Amino acid sequence: MIAGVGEDNDPELASLLPRWCEPLTFDAEDAADQLGRVFDVVGIERWDRPMIHLADRAALAHFLRGRGLSEEDARRAAHRLETPLTVTKRRMTGWARK
Repeated sequence: MIAGVGEDNDPELASLLPRWCEPLTFDAEDAADQLGRVFDVVGIERWDRPMIHLADRAALAHFLRGRGLSEEDARRAAHRLETPLTVTKRRMTGWARK
């Protein structure tokens, strides 16, 4: 099983994340094609839906830390959005065999 993250994952946080939407090595948008070059793809599941509920600014700051912001920057950024906030996840899971 291989998972890919959408390059425009977490769109609600775009204004807070300096590198938001920069392509990654293995983006969900092209992961199935990359898998197919090496493996026999058995199945692909994609999703694009609200999945993470952040109840307050502390939860948002904690989430932003996981996206690479320093503790201080995350705390400051968390005050730029209203909470509670639900974050959209855009991903792909692929099953393949060789």
